[in-house]
Amino acid sequence: MVRKVFTDALLKGAKAPVTGRVELSDMRCPGLEFRLTPTGARSFSFRFRDPTSGAVTRSTIGPYPDISLSEARDAADTLRGKVAKGINPVTEKRRDREDAGNKTFRALSDRYIEEHAKRFKRSAGADERNLRLHILPKWSKRRYDHIGRADVIELAEGIVKDGSPVQANRVQALISTIFSFAVDADLVSANPCSRLRKRGAENRETRTLSDAEIKQLWRRAVVPPVTRRVGLALRLVLFVSLIVVGTVVPALALLFVLDRRARLEERSKERRSGVEDRIADEGRPPEVGPDWWTHVPSR
Repeated sequence: MVRKVFTDALLKGAKAPVTGRVELSDMRCPGLEFRLTPTGARSFSFRFRDPTSGAVTRSTIGPYPDISLSEARDAADTLRGKVAKGINPVTEKRRDREDAGNKTFRALSDRYIEEHAKRFKRSAGADERNLRLHILPKWSKRRYDHIGRADVIELAEGIVKDGSPVQANRVQALISTIFSFAVDADLVSANPCSRLRKRGAENRETRTLSDAEIKQLWRRAVVPPVTRRVGLALRLVLFVSLIVVGTVVPALALLFVLDRRARLEERSKERRSGVEDRIADEGRPPEVGPDWWTHVPSR
């Protein structure tokens, strides 16, 4: 094999052989080869010895000039590093091609839905809907380990431009959750959404509860199925909120009135159900007969 210092002038000026093929080896990049066929097809490849068997083999890099000389040298350096670590690049490429179907974003999202969303989230249906409508149409066949930060931004910005900024934030949050699941499952090493700001602007609206709503919340806070402990905590939150937005005295007065009304309503229900009559009967002293004195204990 002829060894040359590769230059673009050399590679472009090489003449195609009538038969066979021309093979040149780069003196500046060990293992990098240039091949020229009778049809004029030019390509780069990397020649190496298998780390296990020692057999000489070749890994295709790509056609020239689609792949520039500098890119081919970088690729050869990467492949040489893998061989030094005991990895056969050809075997690795074949295995990656066989596993490509299991590394698509669709495969990852299916695992996320089955192994996480349906087990731990009430919003699993919403996750499936967002995947079907907004994510899978663009990422279904993409390898999830090739999706980066720029891809997430591009997808979210597309939804924002469609006039749905809030939906864009929900989709971005879902993607982040899916990749967090992938990191936990040791499928990827990093989450591309980590510390990525929301792309859509959300206008938060505030509303003040009316007196009737406050009364309703106060009464229903301790009614089953809410436990009494949780209900008391909700009442405390309501009380503190009233203090923050108003003054202590109006808050205390309102809560006193609400609590007083709640107690009166409970007593009214007890009267209607005959509870007080039963209590009165149980508390009446026993009737006294004519021989009552025979039961008086002696001192």
